[in-house]
Amino acid sequence: MLKKFEVERFKNFENKFTLDLSKAHNYDFNKEMIENSTVKVCSIFGKNSSGKSNLGLALLDAINHLIDDREKTSIDANPYLNLNRNDFAEFTYYFSFVTDELVYNYRKAGEEEMLYERIDINGKTVLEYDYLLAKGHCDLKGSESLKIDFYE
Repeated sequence: MLKKFEVERFKNFENKFTLDLSKAHNYDFNKEMIENSTVKVCSIFGKNSSGKSNLGLALLDAINHLIDDREKTSIDANPYLNLNRNDFAEFTYYFSFVTDELVYNYRKAGEEEMLYERIDINGKTVLEYDYLLAKGHCDLKGSESLKIDFYE
């Protein structure tokens, strides 16, 4: 379950914006919206042009680089980077799976240009890759012979 999401330098999110679903306060009126102290259903509302659609695009950004090209959505994310801080956009997803915590973090210089990604499980980095240096490491059981240094 997604517990928290952070985005920075993407579209209108110049500075870090955090959506923390683990801060489930004052939900006595609607307990079925809470699971394991985390909001499982929420609504985002605000004024026109306040960033609601961009938050949705940010939340779904990982889909376009994790799935096959044939399955990609045709979301218009241009301009992709924030106009004031346009070197890269950064996304961090915090998940909770029963007894385990997973954090997925990545940076992109554009919609299709990955710069860096990292996966932490229970506070330990298990996968990290720097696309600029074409180097990384994987510390998952069974990945000892996995080739992770690519140059193309």
